[in-house]
Amino acid sequence: MRLALVTTYYVHSTCLIARFVSNEDMRFIIILLFIPFALAQETAQEAFERYRKYHNDRNYIELYKMYSPDTQTFYEKILHLARTATKEELDKLDIVAQMAIVKLRCTAYKDTIRSMTATSYLEHSYKIGYTPELIEFEKKVKYSLVHIDNNTKQITFSLEGLPKPTEAQRLLLIDGKWKIEEFWNMDERIKTLEELDKKNGWKGVKGIVDFNKSIQEWNKSPGEFTLERAYEAAGHAEGAAKYENKWAMRHEVEKAQKLKQQLRDTFMSDGELSNEEQTAIKALDVKIAALEQNLSQSKQKQEQAEKIAKLQKMRSELKATFMEDGELAEHEKIALGALDKQIKAVTQSTATKPTTNKSPTPATTKDVQQGDGKVTSFTHGEKSVVNINIGSKQGLRVGDKILISKNGDNICKATITRVAEKKAIAEIKSSDWEEGVEQKVESGNTVEIVVTK
Repeated sequence: MRLALVTTYYVHSTCLIARFVSNEDMRFIIILLFIPFALAQETAQEAFERYRKYHNDRNYIELYKMYSPDTQTFYEKILHLARTATKEELDKLDIVAQMAIVKLRCTAYKDTIRSMTATSYLEHSYKIGYTPELIEFEKKVKYSLVHIDNNTKQITFSLEGLPKPTEAQRLLLIDGKWKIEEFWNMDERIKTLEELDKKNGWKGVKGIVDFNKSIQEWNKSPGEFTLERAYEAAGHAEGAAKYENKWAMRHEVEKAQKLKQQLRDTFMSDGELSNEEQTAIKALDVKIAALEQNLSQSKQKQEQAEKIAKLQKMRSELKATFMEDGELAEHEKIALGALDKQIKAVTQSTATKPTTNKSPTPATTKDVQQGDGKVTSFTHGEKSVVNINIGSKQGLRVGDKILISKNGDNICKATITRVAEKKAIAEIKSSDWEEGVEQKVESGNTVEIVVTK
């Protein structure tokens, strides 16, 4: 009803104004009048209802997209540790991480864990966690949304017999979108579980295994809870072990960004930034850019490796089914051959697919004419940084070497650390300077590509 009244008001206003202004002005006024509709943002209540719908429909893909970056990082971290953590490493983790890893290792086979994505891990968690008894229990629960501030809402649930509503997840406004934060009270959870652990005389991983075995009787949850399975690392998906893990790399990016902010705050306490302080901050910018690029590339490679692992698993299961009757029939061989072709195609695309900020066609020295680029700015320091006016359009890639000169005299070499279409950033190390030259680069100095990867 409210929307209908507002729409009527806007249409009426538009028609009234149209009688007194030109067509050109009218276009501008229409844009201004309808900006409120364009800027309409999903409310916290609407986001909460959408989240509950995804939860009830078991729409794991959309549900995972609604999670905050910190919540997604937790799922990625647990999946990584379930694949790699040794007995010693598992024993040193906090109790929440231990419980999640033990639960995953004892309820899923190793090859399943190896081929999981963060989304399929979420699906697995739902399937083993939501037993028939819990589903019936949840039907009696009433959920509500409590205002904390403009950027934070608390989800609570109440149940007949409970003295007061219990806090569950939180809704956080991040970059203009409402996201679900599962672990906003992680420290409190860890403390509560550690106290419970101590009170009941449980002992770390063994206590978690024993506890899960004891509740299987009444909650009918699946799994085989043994210390052997709890401590056994599942291993990486085939071909994925050589790639750095996405959650660990994201943590490195966040750590560098936090350090940059702390550095800036410290420097700014005295007023203006000096040249040396600006150099330090720019050096961190270079580091952050390189980490972000590696994160993007690693994500692509990890997804490809997991896709290959899934296809190989499918082929193995299909062949086992076909072989139950003895020899493979002709149509069965064709089916397996088709899968082999798909696996080969994905494997080849993994090896040849260009990654972010890299030119699809590698450049060579012959591709770029001498003097094709110029220096646009320079910052001196322990690791000096130079900006240039050529980029991926001219064949430059991250890791390429350039030579900087003035009037035909070489000044230094530099390594490309960041590339855009028509510009790039390069880093000059102390060992890159030519002997006997002043360690200084100026705007307008000539740039030449001398070595490409």
